Amino acid sequence: MPNRNIIVTNNRLFLQKFRDKSVLDLKVDERETVREVVLAVRDSIHRGHRLISHPLSGNFKPERNPLKSIVISPPEDEYDHYSLKLIERTIDFYRGKWPDSPQLMEDSLVRDFARIDFELIKNFTE
Repeated sequence: MPNRNIIVTNNRLFLQKFRDKSVLDLKVDERETVREVVLAVRDSIHRGHRLISHPLSGNFKPERNPLKSIVISPPEDEYDHYSLKLIERTIDFYRGKWPDSPQLMEDSLVRDFARIDFELIKNFTE
């Protein structure tokens, strides 16, 4: 089986749309915050993954959007300094803007954010 890109996300819509996982591997935990998703991606980069999608895609205020999806490569032999620099800049950008706990939102608003996040990332799965 060929190595596939991985989506690190807290958006369960990816599970609904890619149940068979034939297109990509998913790491989904809807309990995680945007902060935890970004930090998980940083940790993956330290283990040899590289960024495929930009971690700031969507241009949403980090304190407002409860969902985040980032596409990374399978682990590689070479360490990608550019990916690490970009994810560290993303963490710096978010610093002080992440809420301490997830904000309560109406279900319809969360569904809208999930759809937008999905649409931004789905092209990286083709």
